[in-house]
Formats: sequence, C-alpha cells, structure tokens
Amino acid sequence: MGMADLTLNHLDGAEASNVFEQVFRIYALVYADPPYSQTDADRAEFVTRAARHFKQPGFDLTCAWMGDQMIGFAYGFAIQPGSGWWDGIEPSQTEAFLRETGGRTFAVIELAVVPEFRGQGLGKRLIAELLRDRREERAMLATHPEAIAVQRMYERWGWRKAGRIPGAPGAPCPYFDLYTLPLR
Repeated sequence: MGMADLTLNHLDGAEASNVFEQVFRIYALVYADPPYSQTDADRAEFVTRAARHFKQPGFDLTCAWMGDQMIGFAYGFAIQPGSGWWDGIEPSQTEAFLRETGGRTFAVIELAVVPEFRGQGLGKRLIAELLRDRREERAMLATHPEAIAVQRMYERWGWRKAGRIPGAPGAPCPYFDLYTLPLR
C-alpha cells in the first residue's frame, strides 16, 4: 500500500478512547529512542495523561490509516483559562500573550508517525488536518530541548519559538521549548 491509500479522520475524546490501543502502540514505537528513551513507567504515565487529555474541552485526535492499521496521529485540545500552561515561561511574555479564554490557543500535545512512514510528509499532513477547522487564534506545542531535528521541522512548517517552560515533575527533561503558530 502507498500513501495514495491513506485516509485521515478526526475523533473526539470518546472515539479516541476506542482506538487507544493503536495510539499507544504508535506512541511506544516513536518514543523508544533518544532523546526520549521512555521506560515502562513513562509509558504508564502516558496512559494516565492521555485519558485526562481525551476529556479536555476542544479535544481532537486526527488519525492516519492504511486500511484498518493506524500509522500516525496528532492530537490536542483548547487551553482553558487559569490552566497555568504558561507558568514559568522564559523569557517572560506580556499579559496579552499569556491570557487564555478557552478559545484562544489550541495545544498540539502529540504528533507521532510510525518509523516506516516518516519522511513522506505524513506528519505535516496530520498537523495541517488537526488544525484545519480550529477556531482558536493560535496553536502551541512543546518540544524536548534536545529534539533539534523536530524543532527544525516545525520551524520549516511555520512555527516560531516563543520560549521555554519548566517540565512537570517526572517529565523527561527539566524544560520544554514552546512554539506557536497563528491560525487566523
């Protein structure tokens, strides 16, 4: 099967829960190598985190399928007021930049493509499809600071670095680099 046989679809949180086994399979493949090198505990934490994410307002999972096999996904949700998402951002930003309304910023949480389908534009298609009909003003994502190739990829796609935020306890690194993309 070639990329011509690819289908993309959107799933809400309840539908995403129904395909979680395939999401988890791809996640475990993608994050097995440096700089991530996730442990069993890290993967278990993803299960808990994803279950919480799937319930967030504005959640959307965009999946890429070859027949009945998921080969990639991207998901995110709308950042809610008072979420603390921007807490500790460096360099500091204006109040106008930091203000969230629940409809201002869409957070892209995960993008994952199985290794054999990388380098064919699938990641870019997944992100474009995920963001296509969003009503928010901007999108935001966080990257591992050592994932330089990933950061350069996002920059080629038009994302701009906004700063760094501290990693949460148990995060794979002490901070994450943040990128934003205007949506309208």
